[in-house]
Amino acid sequence: MRITYHGPQDPNVRDHGVLDVAPVSTAAQAPPCTRLEELSAKRNGLADQVNQLVERVKAGTTDAAEITALATLSGELKQITEDLAVAQQEAKDAAARERAIKFASDRDQLETSLAAARAQREKFATAFRETCLALGEFCASIDEATRLANATAGAAGVLPSDSNRIRDLNRDLHPMPALLDNHEQTKNFGWNLSFAIAPLKRRF
Repeated sequence: MRITYHGPQDPNVRDHGVLDVAPVSTAAQAPPCTRLEELSAKRNGLADQVNQLVERVKAGTTDAAEITALATLSGELKQITEDLAVAQQEAKDAAARERAIKFASDRDQLETSLAAARAQREKFATAFRETCLALGEFCASIDEATRLANATAGAAGVLPSDSNRIRDLNRDLHPMPALLDNHEQTKNFGWNLSFAIAPLKRRF
């Protein structure tokens, strides 16, 4: 049976042809996730080797070199287990820091979104008022045009050209169909939101 020995070989351990020295791991310099994976894999490998040696000790088939190797590997297994626990805690701490940073960023974005919503609500209120007033002015102009067309009508009634022009101004008055040619309704909040536009005029 050959045993892979991880890390620098103990000069007091005689090989006797049973040890293969593995290269020293660079896990300490690896990123957290990679380090966890490497430490976990190394621990599992060491645990398997220790378990195999323990079984051989129980069976009485080991020699002095393997017993010495068992002690050395057991010590390294203890150390790598401690290193793995530290790395796991570091990974948890790093994840907690990332969550805290994201939470703070989300809170900042929330304040930005609320401020934007307040400004846009004011903008909408102003545009809505102006739209209702513009519609009221349009209606007043149609009324005045109709009055003047009637006032200048001849014996046969209102001139066809006048009535046709007034009728054209009243045709397809709703602007939404034309807007939907190049725009679409919102998908989330406001998807079924609508307001009635009424013609208004200023009281003062």
